[in-house]
Amino acid sequence: MINDLKECRTAHRPALVRDSNGRYALFFRHSGTGTLHVSWAGSGADDWSAPQDLDAPLLGAPVAALAADGRLGVFYRGPNNDVCWLAQTPDHAGWQPPQGSGALLNIEPEIGFSANGNIEVFLIGTDEGLWSLWTAGSGPEGFTNLSSFGGRATSIAVTRDGAGLLAFFHANSDGQLWLKRHAQPNGPWAEFVHCFDDVQSFDAATTRDGRLAVLAISLQGRVLLRVEQADHSWSPPADLTYQDGTPVGPPTLMLHPAGPLQALWQQADTIIAAGQNSPDPTEGWKPELWHSGGVTQPPVALPEGPKKIPPIIAWPTPDGALAVHIG
Repeated sequence: MINDLKECRTAHRPALVRDSNGRYALFFRHSGTGTLHVSWAGSGADDWSAPQDLDAPLLGAPVAALAADGRLGVFYRGPNNDVCWLAQTPDHAGWQPPQGSGALLNIEPEIGFSANGNIEVFLIGTDEGLWSLWTAGSGPEGFTNLSSFGGRATSIAVTRDGAGLLAFFHANSDGQLWLKRHAQPNGPWAEFVHCFDDVQSFDAATTRDGRLAVLAISLQGRVLLRVEQADHSWSPPADLTYQDGTPVGPPTLMLHPAGPLQALWQQADTIIAAGQNSPDPTEGWKPELWHSGGVTQPPVALPEGPKKIPPIIAWPTPDGALAVHIG
């Protein structure tokens, strides 16, 4: 079922997250006000609230996460290209005032979780360097610790491997993909490792057996999946390209609770979905046309949640609103 949320006016990708009660929160930059808004729905996601203005100006798309203490945090690029965030109040009834670090961003941030569940925010600065913001607390605030990784990057993605180690990928303007991960749970960081080349945009996830997987749109416009091997080399690419079309990045890669990987990407004004039906994550893929027409930005998605909470996909439409698919 697709819901057209006509009051959710945006030209940017939204952020989707589930709160500690299983409710969906949909965050987006409102086209009229330029401020962060949120719309809520129950676990069935069939009745969305009127958007609430959180009175936080932003550029581009927000990202959101459920912190270890059960509160939501929203991270975004502020009007001065600085990284900012909003945290729920301890009673979950409202929002604390916006906070910022002063760190400058080139693109929207990405969120990762250490082994203890604490949030770490990863950034590409205006210097094209890689940075992270972290907090010693379990909540979505207090990000006063800024670390520099150096390097130069055009896109980033974050996941955790099967050992619970935070894994931070970045691609550069030469199409090289690099990985940096915790050397042990909760740090410190190991050295950068070159994974492979031919990457335009990408997403990362972890397979059912704990290996890292990367879904990349290549410099030639192919949709390619690679999986890390036991010796930390990478598998040959599985080609998921649909009918030789031109994909639009970044793609989305996620793990279904039942075990298989799932992939989504935009192609022209459509959404292509690829499911997997083999124990080997590089085999058994079947890309197909999932939604035709009315897509202006790559979709965002959440996989099926606990107790069969249905999966959800959201994307901006040509009329300037958001569409949400449940189930």
